[in-house]
Amino acid sequence: MAKGHHESSGCCWEPGEIPECDQCGKQAIWETAISGVYLCDNPQCHSAHIRENSEEIEFVEEEQ
Repeated sequence: MAKGHHESSGCCWEPGEIPECDQCGKQAIWETAISGVYLCDNPQCHSAHIRENSEEIEFVEEEQ
């Protein structure tokens, strides 16, 4: 077995210490670069994170 550790955005984890997905609780394999949110490999978790942290672009009609 290879010796080493996991790294991302300046964080370092020993094997077995990898954080959990902020959406579902499974082992995370992704970390967002700016907000430090951890996500697993499930596309639904990625979509949920985007929906929760994005603002809808709305059309605003000008008043006359």
